[in-house]
Amino acid sequence: MQYLFGLPKAVCSFGAKGPGGGLVHIVTQYIYDDDKVITAEGGWAMMPAFGFEMSFNLVLEKATIVYDLTRQPAFRVCPAKGEAFTPEVEKQDGWFLQIAHFVKAISGQKVKPITTLEQSLNSVRIVQAEKESARKGRKVTIR
Repeated sequence: MQYLFGLPKAVCSFGAKGPGGGLVHIVTQYIYDDDKVITAEGGWAMMPAFGFEMSFNLVLEKATIVYDLTRQPAFRVCPAKGEAFTPEVEKQDGWFLQIAHFVKAISGQKVKPITTLEQSLNSVRIVQAEKESARKGRKVTIR
Protein backbone atom coordinates (compact mmCIF):
# COMPACT_ATOMS: atom_id res chain seq x y z
CA MET A 1 0.00 0.00 0.00
CA GLN A 2 2.74 2.39 1.02
CA TYR A 3 4.70 1.90 -2.23
CA LEU A 4 1.72 2.96 -4.34
CA PHE A 5 -0.20 5.33 -2.08
CA GLY A 6 2.15 6.56 0.66
CA LEU A 7 1.92 6.13 4.40
CA PRO A 8 -1.69 5.89 5.63
CA LYS A 9 -2.69 7.93 8.66
CA ALA A 10 -4.45 4.96 10.29
CA VAL A 11 -5.56 1.37 9.80
CA CYS A 12 -8.55 -0.68 10.87
CA SER A 13 -7.84 -4.42 10.90
CA PHE A 14 -9.69 -7.59 11.77
CA GLY A 15 -7.92 -10.90 12.09
CA ALA A 16 -8.36 -14.58 12.83
CA LYS A 17 -6.05 -16.32 15.28
CA GLY A 18 -4.56 -19.74 14.69
CA PRO A 19 -3.98 -22.57 17.18
CA GLY A 20 -0.85 -20.88 18.58
CA GLY A 21 -2.63 -17.57 19.17
CA GLY A 22 -0.94 -15.66 16.32
CA LEU A 23 -2.80 -14.10 13.43
CA VAL A 24 -3.32 -16.44 10.46
CA HIS A 25 -5.65 -14.19 8.45
CA ILE A 26 -6.07 -10.42 8.40
CA VAL A 27 -8.21 -7.85 6.57
CA THR A 28 -7.18 -4.19 6.76
CA GLN A 29 -8.73 -0.89 5.68
CA TYR A 30 -6.00 1.73 5.08
CA ILE A 31 -7.18 5.23 5.97
CA TYR A 32 -5.86 8.32 4.17
CA ASP A 33 -6.80 12.01 4.31
CA ASP A 34 -8.31 11.96 0.81
CA ASP A 35 -11.02 9.81 -0.76
CA LYS A 36 -8.96 6.67 -1.41
CA VAL A 37 -10.58 3.41 -0.33
CA ILE A 38 -7.92 0.74 0.11
CA THR A 39 -8.48 -2.70 1.57
CA ALA A 40 -6.08 -5.64 1.68
CA GLU A 41 -6.54 -9.20 2.84
CA GLY A 42 -3.93 -11.83 3.53
CA GLY A 43 -3.86 -15.26 5.05
CA TRP A 44 -1.62 -18.24 5.48
CA ALA A 45 -3.95 -20.76 7.13
CA MET A 46 -5.12 -22.49 3.96
CA MET A 47 -4.65 -26.24 3.67
CA PRO A 48 -1.60 -27.38 1.66
CA ALA A 49 -3.76 -28.56 -1.26
CA PHE A 50 -5.01 -24.96 -1.69
CA GLY A 51 -1.61 -23.88 -3.05
CA PHE A 52 -0.54 -20.27 -3.51
CA GLU A 53 -2.86 -17.55 -4.77
CA MET A 54 -2.32 -13.81 -5.16
CA SER A 55 -4.36 -11.08 -6.79
CA PHE A 56 -5.15 -7.38 -6.71
CA ASN A 57 -7.55 -4.93 -8.32
CA LEU A 58 -6.68 -1.24 -8.62
CA VAL A 59 -9.75 0.76 -9.56
CA LEU A 60 -8.53 4.15 -10.77
CA GLU A 61 -10.17 7.13 -12.49
CA LYS A 62 -9.25 6.10 -16.03
CA ALA A 63 -8.52 2.38 -15.75
CA THR A 64 -8.76 -0.74 -13.65
CA ILE A 65 -5.52 -2.68 -13.27
CA VAL A 66 -5.91 -6.36 -12.48
CA TYR A 67 -3.42 -9.02 -11.44
CA ASP A 68 -4.58 -12.55 -10.67
CA LEU A 69 -2.04 -15.34 -10.53
CA THR A 70 -4.77 -17.91 -11.29
CA ARG A 71 -5.77 -16.34 -14.66
CA GLN A 72 -4.14 -16.12 -18.06
CA PRO A 73 -3.11 -13.49 -18.76
CA ALA A 74 -2.48 -12.74 -15.08
CA PHE A 75 -1.94 -9.01 -15.62
CA ARG A 76 -4.39 -6.76 -17.48
CA VAL A 77 -5.12 -3.07 -17.85
CA CYS A 78 -8.78 -2.26 -18.50
CA PRO A 79 -9.04 1.38 -19.62
CA ALA A 80 -12.23 3.42 -19.33
CA LYS A 81 -12.18 3.69 -23.14
CA GLY A 82 -10.95 0.95 -25.42
CA GLU A 83 -10.15 -2.71 -25.00
CA ALA A 84 -8.31 -4.39 -22.14
CA PHE A 85 -4.63 -5.15 -22.83
CA THR A 86 -1.69 -6.90 -21.22
CA PRO A 87 1.42 -4.70 -20.94
CA GLU A 88 4.92 -6.11 -21.33
CA VAL A 89 6.38 -6.98 -17.93
CA GLU A 90 9.28 -9.06 -16.58
CA LYS A 91 8.77 -12.74 -17.34
CA GLN A 92 9.69 -13.95 -13.83
CA ASP A 93 7.35 -13.54 -10.89
CA GLY A 94 7.84 -10.93 -8.16
CA TRP A 95 9.15 -13.50 -5.68
CA PHE A 96 11.92 -14.59 -8.05
CA LEU A 97 12.82 -10.99 -8.94
CA GLN A 98 12.96 -10.03 -5.25
CA ILE A 99 15.33 -12.89 -4.42
CA ALA A 100 17.51 -12.14 -7.48
CA HIS A 101 17.74 -8.46 -6.42
CA PHE A 102 18.72 -9.48 -2.88
CA VAL A 103 21.40 -11.90 -4.13
CA LYS A 104 22.91 -9.20 -6.35
CA ALA A 105 22.92 -6.69 -3.48
CA ILE A 106 24.60 -8.97 -0.94
CA SER A 107 27.17 -10.15 -3.52
CA GLY A 108 28.29 -6.53 -4.01
CA GLN A 109 26.69 -5.88 -7.39
CA LYS A 110 25.19 -2.46 -7.97
CA VAL A 111 21.39 -2.60 -7.84
CA LYS A 112 18.72 0.00 -8.45
CA PRO A 113 17.22 1.19 -5.13
CA ILE A 114 13.62 0.06 -4.68
CA THR A 115 12.77 1.31 -1.20
CA THR A 116 14.43 3.60 1.29
CA LEU A 117 15.28 2.82 4.91
CA GLU A 118 12.47 5.19 5.96
CA GLN A 119 9.96 3.29 3.80
CA SER A 120 11.15 0.02 5.35
CA LEU A 121 10.69 1.46 8.84
CA ASN A 122 7.23 2.73 7.87
CA SER A 123 6.31 -0.76 6.63
CA VAL A 124 7.10 -2.11 10.09
CA ARG A 125 5.04 0.71 11.64
CA ILE A 126 2.07 -0.20 9.40
CA VAL A 127 2.27 -3.88 10.35
CA GLN A 128 2.52 -3.03 14.06
CA ALA A 129 -0.57 -0.82 13.74
CA GLU A 130 -2.45 -3.60 11.90
CA LYS A 131 -1.65 -6.11 14.65
CA GLU A 132 -2.68 -3.61 17.36
CA SER A 133 -5.91 -2.78 15.53
CA ALA A 134 -6.81 -6.47 15.12
CA ARG A 135 -6.07 -7.07 18.81
CA LYS A 136 -8.09 -4.07 20.04
CA GLY A 137 -10.88 -4.29 17.45
CA ARG A 138 -10.70 -0.62 16.50
CA LYS A 139 -8.95 1.92 14.28
CA VAL A 140 -5.31 2.64 15.17
CA THR A 141 -3.33 5.74 14.16
CA ILE A 142 0.09 5.01 12.71
CA ARG A 143 2.79 6.45 14.92
